[in-house]
Amino acid sequence: NIVYRGLQETLQKIKSATSTWEHEYAMHCSAATASFSVLSETLNKIASMTKHEFFIEKLQAHEKEKLVLTAALHLEQIRLAAGSSSEDHHEQALLENSIVTLRQKLGTQIDAINETLEEMRYALYELQEEEEA
Repeated sequence: NIVYRGLQETLQKIKSATSTWEHEYAMHCSAATASFSVLSETLNKIASMTKHEFFIEKLQAHEKEKLVLTAALHLEQIRLAAGSSSEDHHEQALLENSIVTLRQKLGTQIDAINETLEEMRYALYELQEEEEA
């Protein structure tokens, strides 16, 4: 969540600044990509050592979708902020609706991630029970 927090903080700077926000946001996106790459590699190594690689693959798919939705949400928020002085109320309404939809989808992905983590906990608990028996 540190990676997402960094992206969110940068987004807030972008929305309130007139500086070269594109460069700063791109730098944070690159850093986030590198962080996720390391995490993915680590998870792949763990998956290869366990019987429960299905859960790790499922978790990675949800995290990937969460990242895509987060980026899309940020772009829509930037577009809305950039056009806030615009007289085109229809475009603003479309962007606001898009933001609401993306937030809902993001919430669904977060729920799916938490459910997958819970499934993993149960599977690991059952594995420990089997090993102890």
